[in-house]
Amino acid sequence: MEEKRNKWVIFGAGNAGKAALSVLEGKVEFFIDSNRELSGIFNVSGIPVISPAEAKVRLQGKPVVTATADPAQEREMRSMLSGCGAGQIISFSELSHVNPCGEYNYSEILDIIWQQGMRHEYLYHIKEWKDYTSKVLIDPINMICKKYDMQGRKLLDVACGYGFWSLFFALRQMEVLGVDNDSNRLNVFHQLAETHSGLTSLLSDIRDMADLSENSQDVAFCANTLHVVPNWRKVMEEMIRITHNKGHIVLVAARTDSPYIKNLYRDSHRIQWDATCKNIIESVTQGADLTEEIDIYGAEGAIVSKEPTHSVLVFSRR
Repeated sequence: MEEKRNKWVIFGAGNAGKAALSVLEGKVEFFIDSNRELSGIFNVSGIPVISPAEAKVRLQGKPVVTATADPAQEREMRSMLSGCGAGQIISFSELSHVNPCGEYNYSEILDIIWQQGMRHEYLYHIKEWKDYTSKVLIDPINMICKKYDMQGRKLLDVACGYGFWSLFFALRQMEVLGVDNDSNRLNVFHQLAETHSGLTSLLSDIRDMADLSENSQDVAFCANTLHVVPNWRKVMEEMIRITHNKGHIVLVAARTDSPYIKNLYRDSHRIQWDATCKNIIESVTQGADLTEEIDIYGAEGAIVSKEPTHSVLVFSRR
């Protein structure tokens, strides 16, 4: 009985509900959903879905997450839960503060994304970082930082986006310059930089970072980007140019020739299928030496194939 009392209840069995399930690491007793086609018949990951009426007699003191990014729908959910005896009711937006991923708490970035009204982006990133990044990437990148003595170094975060990795490096006392061509994402980055030292940004095409001088950075980092950038070799040329001699280039590369990635992006016209690890290595080794290659195996990828889905590549600039 004590085990059930400590489990959560998720109101909403859609995509937001599945994201909440991921954040709560499966510690969920049941879902609530008013969709009659779902309640009483289906389950999500083996967890039953029940109707709001049935939930009212089963909630006694249980914590509930309203799994929706729609404010009007959340108000309706809270109204339906009124007087039900739930121990605690939290909004989907508060999930970023529940069960943070180990030593790296990126909830501040998620909060800013939510506050700016980018609800679908919040949904994507809270699930992506919980399901994938925190489980398979944080440890190897942390290991690389220590092994190559990167603390206190100047790091260029190429295609920095909202700053998830930039903050990770800044918290390790690195001086981080984030570069991206999306001003909306950099707006989130700018707010982050107001409360964290060591973060600056530049709006630029990552294939032509002319504002950055040669040999100006100790480390150039780029994660999960090359496979969606036309003429991605230009990005590599720029990263080599900007990194100083004996500096390091660190790439997280999707293995575009793996069955999982082929299946995941089979309907996408953006994917650069020639951005294989072999081709990336050949491109970079014209100006740097490969010192480390770490295969990454994602849980979802394992369902499709036993092959790695991504690789972390480390190069030393000549």
